[in-house]
Amino acid sequence: MNRSFVTILVFTLALSSLSVLADPGRTHTVVAGETLFSIAQAELGSGARWNEIAVLNGLDAPHVIRIGMRLAIPTRISPSNAPPIVVSDTTIMNTDSSSSSQDETSYSVSPVALSLSAGEDSTPFRTLPPWSMGAVEVPAPKAALWIQSPEEAIVLARRENADLRALAAEIDKARAGRTTASLAGRFNPEVEGAFGRRIKPNETTMNTDRFNEWGVDIWQELEIAGQKTLRLSVADLEIEKTIAESERAERELLLEVREAYWEAASAVESLKLVAQEESAHIWMADAARFRFEAGDVAGIEVSLAEANAEEARSERIRAEQNLTDALARLTRAIGLPADSPAAPISSLPSPGPLVEDNLESLALRNRRDLRAEQINVRLENERSRLALATGAPNIRVGFGYEREEETTDVYVLKFGIPLPLTNLKRGEADVARTAARVSESRSDALRRRAVNETRAAVERLRSARRRYELVERGVVSRANDNLALAAQAYAEGKIGMTGFLVHFDQATTNRRLGIETKLDWQRAMIALERAVGTDLSQGTEGDKR
Repeated sequence: MNRSFVTILVFTLALSSLSVLADPGRTHTVVAGETLFSIAQAELGSGARWNEIAVLNGLDAPHVIRIGMRLAIPTRISPSNAPPIVVSDTTIMNTDSSSSSQDETSYSVSPVALSLSAGEDSTPFRTLPPWSMGAVEVPAPKAALWIQSPEEAIVLARRENADLRALAAEIDKARAGRTTASLAGRFNPEVEGAFGRRIKPNETTMNTDRFNEWGVDIWQELEIAGQKTLRLSVADLEIEKTIAESERAERELLLEVREAYWEAASAVESLKLVAQEESAHIWMADAARFRFEAGDVAGIEVSLAEANAEEARSERIRAEQNLTDALARLTRAIGLPADSPAAPISSLPSPGPLVEDNLESLALRNRRDLRAEQINVRLENERSRLALATGAPNIRVGFGYEREEETTDVYVLKFGIPLPLTNLKRGEADVARTAARVSESRSDALRRRAVNETRAAVERLRSARRRYELVERGVVSRANDNLALAAQAYAEGKIGMTGFLVHFDQATTNRRLGIETKLDWQRAMIALERAVGTDLSQGTEGDKR
């Protein structure tokens, strides 16, 4: 469960001896964008009567209402005395849903509760209701799967991703080629037959004798230059190369799954912050209207507050679209159908320690593309040798049986040796030797590339970590402190609503910047793992929503 703490001044309105009567049969169903203040304004004619609705419906601070909630509407209020106004320091927790149920329909967003008061000499416009999230909720996708961690997403991808299954089929195909190479003989026996009729003059009888003669030969071509051994060697190297290439492709796919998971988690957290910002602007617009009715501000402040609320709503729509796109990418990377989307539960982890020793040598040992190219050098050399061996003449051995003049049986052992006037495989051998030299050059280039990519990825990771520390420990922390001071200054009448809202927007923007720096660090870590070719430290484990 993610608990991000933002300490702000919370101004709560304590209600004492408050009696509220309900109007029988009169209710209000909450819709998106409403707050208790706006409901009171619409149903009771005055937003200042929001607390009557809260008391009647048993809503305690921070007076959270949700879409679809049915609220009883009061008829009158009879305060026994004026409600005192108190000021307290409170720590607000951004409490996230920890359920991974498929029935979950929304990410809950705890409100940053604010009410505005200045003590004994407070003017009417400063006696404002505590702001709550009201009916502004962050809708979660109707996900078929809620995934606890990127590791769980990877396990799921191994089972569901069609591309990974295709890679396994390529390995099976290469192994089938070895089965062919391991056969005892490459050539099947040949059977030759002959039938004839001999006509022979008979000097004794002075007649012509006729005889039926026939014969059968069985031939077998034999390899004597070690071709079978070379074919088996080539088949084994093809299997090794296919496995290395499949591992490289599989690793790329799984890195894409992990990156898509963290991007989706980042989009969820960003949407929560945008929803909080939108809710603050909705409350500010309500407060501006309240102050305008009290004659404290001009209409331009109401107009500006409403414009800011609309802009915040637009930002939320954009954030929702970003989340939709991120979840679609995650679903696609895992290999799930589009109608069975996946959604993350973990939040972005903070950067953890990284051991930077021997990363370059680690890359030279573990890079699958480098390994595949090195295997290909050996493979092409073996193919060259096989081509030359295949061009060598093979002996043909045969055994024949002939029946002559219907009385004589003849058994014959035969053999044939082609004259090696031309090796028809020499050109194929030259091509294979050239391919081996090309692979050697590529292998050298890949070694240099692996070292350079590793160095660049390490620098990128260091930069991402420095930026995270600067933003999280400096910018975000200071912005939250400034927000708390701005809330106090606004309550004391030292700054106006516009000034307070500037600090609120800045704090929200900086918290979103903090999420971006975490995501940048994850991307940098994935880039380093891609360069090195193996898993590295992932830092602290992500919290669960």
